[in-house]
Amino acid sequence: MDQKKQIKTYSVILFSIIFSKILALVRNSFITALYGTGIAADAFYAASKIPLTLYDITLGTAIASAFVPVLNEYIAKKSKETDRYVSNFATFVGIISSLVAVFGMVFPKILIGFIASGFEGEKLALTISLLRIVMPITLFAGLCFIFIGYLQSFGNFVVPALVSVVSNLAIIIYFIGFNKFFGIKGLAAALLIGWVLQFAILIPWIIKNKYKYRPVLDLKDEGMKKSFKMAGPILISSWVQPINNIIGTNLASRIKQGQGGISVLDPAYNLYLMVSSIFSFAMTNLYFPQLSRTFASGDIKEGGNIGRKLLKSVTTIIMPIMFIFIVLSKDIVKLFYVRGAFSAEDGLLTAKIMSLYAIGMLAFSWQEILNKFFYSMQNSKIPMISAIIGIGINLSLVIFLYNTVGIFGISLSTAISSIVMAIFLYVMAAKKVSTMYSSDIFKTLLKTLIGAAVASSICFGLNKVLNIILPAGFIGTFINLLVCGIISVIIYIVLMIVLKSSEITELFSIIKNKTKAE
Repeated sequence: MDQKKQIKTYSVILFSIIFSKILALVRNSFITALYGTGIAADAFYAASKIPLTLYDITLGTAIASAFVPVLNEYIAKKSKETDRYVSNFATFVGIISSLVAVFGMVFPKILIGFIASGFEGEKLALTISLLRIVMPITLFAGLCFIFIGYLQSFGNFVVPALVSVVSNLAIIIYFIGFNKFFGIKGLAAALLIGWVLQFAILIPWIIKNKYKYRPVLDLKDEGMKKSFKMAGPILISSWVQPINNIIGTNLASRIKQGQGGISVLDPAYNLYLMVSSIFSFAMTNLYFPQLSRTFASGDIKEGGNIGRKLLKSVTTIIMPIMFIFIVLSKDIVKLFYVRGAFSAEDGLLTAKIMSLYAIGMLAFSWQEILNKFFYSMQNSKIPMISAIIGIGINLSLVIFLYNTVGIFGISLSTAISSIVMAIFLYVMAAKKVSTMYSSDIFKTLLKTLIGAAVASSICFGLNKVLNIILPAGFIGTFINLLVCGIISVIIYIVLMIVLKSSEITELFSIIKNKTKAE
């Protein structure tokens, strides 16, 4: 794939993901507006978190990161066994994820005790009811991620990027037309239906690719053996986010007075994670199959060049966003969440939590890229070690910080552990692949830090002035953030040009060449 085609494909993926995330924000704003920080909101956030957390812990990243490299080996060899391997893997995942779903439906109280031990009485009873509705999500999540990896390996990136649009639309439609009739339990059912639709939309494209499912379960198959060998360490490495999330949610569930802890923590975390993942997910979705094939062919040097380029690109994009999220957190949360049952006081608390999460935004993006970098080398041990370090640091910090600064300690400990993990992963990547280490990465970090700091400082002052001039409602907040965002982007780009940022120069060069071609 040439550079222009890569940029075009990346742009389509990026806009697809952004559109999906916008719908997710609309969906989340409905939840906060209608249910605020009450019992129903806490119960729904906890119940909806459990199936995907269980999925992440039992299968999770192992599907994409152990399945895709092996699948690409089959594709590279043009093996006739490719479809058999996919069917074999899908059967195995289907069985495991179904067992997990059944366990959650039969023993919901045990699972709730792990993730929200502070729940009792009416809140616990409601959470049990909701959990029994949403547990089958584990099955459809497993199938979705297998066939998303399958389509991406065959060069189809757009459809996988759009699947979550369907589920978000399903929930938004539920809020508009059905929430007043079925309430929070209907919302849980809509969430499950959304996941079913995600899988359903993939089926025509799978068939178009001439794939035919064959019911087979052969755990001694060479491809399965290779996947299993990688999967163990990958599973452990994928535990960071879900386990840290469990720790934070559990502590937040113990808040008994005032705002529901989970229903202010989750909106902050979701908004932070949504933005952190947009660009890194788009990049890894596009480049992971290519990286896997590059390392499989033995071209280690080129693999390092690709990895370094990804880190520089994501730094150039995420650094200014991270600063903006920190300085404008109050208005960002106000725009998306503060309405209806979600009060200004709830919004202020959520904004403070989100600004602390945002400190680790760039580190999170680096983690995503570096983990996939190692997985594409079929090296899952280093991400596993990183995960153990991250979980250990987060657990140690969160206990101390929660007792010191309360719920803010949850987000701060997550950010710090992300930074430590990103540093560790980069150092190990540079040791393994010499082309991953170069002074240009540190130059990019310094330039973007300077540009983002200056742009966000001006943005902060402008925001204060506009808050005085503009009305306090939704329109005023929207105009405020729009003006601040546009001016910040202009200032940042100008500074990057002055500082001779190669990433910005390359971007303008591509745009210029594309314009001439048209």
